[in-house]
Amino acid sequence: MSQTYLYPDSLVVVFAKSPEPGRVKTRLASSIGPAAAAEYYAGWVEQQLTALCNARIAPLELWVSPDVKHPCYTRLSSRHGFRLREQPGGELGERMSSTFARCLAAYKSV
Repeated sequence: MSQTYLYPDSLVVVFAKSPEPGRVKTRLASSIGPAAAAEYYAGWVEQQLTALCNARIAPLELWVSPDVKHPCYTRLSSRHGFRLREQPGGELGERMSSTFARCLAAYKSV
């Protein structure tokens, strides 16, 4: 069955880190530990992606760094049908600029 979106010519882009202990929520990790902080982060990202997919605003792509094949995200992609993409290199601003330029070549708005 085809997805129906409010804005089918637009794209929702979400940037996320792989939920690896010691790489995400490092300030929170100082009080609850790196593994718990990574688990919290994974749950939070899942909640946000689920809400965005259920809202059916526009197609969604998740741009991940550094591990685009992290099991957490491949499972969510299979469940919700969004695309996984690897973030390009560089600082955050450079990665965002490159990603938006690439996506705007294919969509009316991002």
